[in-house]
Amino acid sequence: MASHASTRTADSFEFAGRAGHALMSIPIGPLKDLIPIYRKAWREAGHPGDGEVMIAFHMFCHEDAKLAREIPRLQFEDYFVALFESAGEWTQGTSSKDYKGYDVSISRMKNSTLETQIETGAAWVGTPDEIKTIIRRLEGYVSAGLDKFVLWPMAEPGAWAAQNELIGREIAAHFIDAAKAA
Repeated sequence: MASHASTRTADSFEFAGRAGHALMSIPIGPLKDLIPIYRKAWREAGHPGDGEVMIAFHMFCHEDAKLAREIPRLQFEDYFVALFESAGEWTQGTSSKDYKGYDVSISRMKNSTLETQIETGAAWVGTPDEIKTIIRRLEGYVSAGLDKFVLWPMAEPGAWAAQNELIGREIAAHFIDAAKAA
């Protein structure tokens, strides 16, 4: 399979499918509507299989709901500021036939907060029970054709071990047990 293409718009999903690229996207915008565009373009271009769709989610887990939000907040906000600054010209009149709708996508990112990302399921941040609820809402992505996801840890490296242990014990074990019971 070819390299991963980073995508945000219907045109970029279609282009990636035609070109035979695997997709990597972040969960901002109408991805459930875009994945079928990618799959159709992939098949129409004659590539074998269905391609590959990966979505990256921010994640931070803590047993205390308030700390789960406060510990990664600055890192999360810095990420979106940098993302908007690097692509902000798209909201000031820059356009391209290859990136239709990119200005809207970038504008949406400018208004992203940790809370809005948690509400939409784009950030898996909270207590183990809160994150389990967010993951259950992922069914819409799975039914739209999500093949895999990657988690971006939102913590300083020193906090990763405790977070990973909590995720494994409280979240992964829950879904593994549910899958075995099904």
